[in-house]
Amino acid sequence: MKMSDSNGAKEIKDNLQDLADNANKVRQTVADQLKDAVSKIQDEVDKSGGNWDEEAQKRTKDVISKLENAADYLEKHSVEQIEAEAKEVVQENVWVSLAIAFVVGLILGWILTRD
Repeated sequence: MKMSDSNGAKEIKDNLQDLADNANKVRQTVADQLKDAVSKIQDEVDKSGGNWDEEAQKRTKDVISKLENAADYLEKHSVEQIEAEAKEVVQENVWVSLAIAFVVGLILGWILTRD
């Protein structure tokens, strides 16, 4: 019995490691995709020659900046660090977190029970 418990524990440990590895791959893939999006948006801005109104240019710069910040964050933080920060935010904003979870649950319930 000890041997199968040991094998089960090893299998769980291996599965958790695979999950962590996959999460890190996804994190890096998303960071790369965000950088690609920034590049494409910047290319479109350059092609337009700046013939946009001031408000559109400001909003475009804001979007580019936020996408770059998100990509940098994902590249500089491990999944474990992101998880720890998410837990901290949830703990600091319990009621907001519960409200968001409630609304998401309602929406999912509505989507799943639609005919």
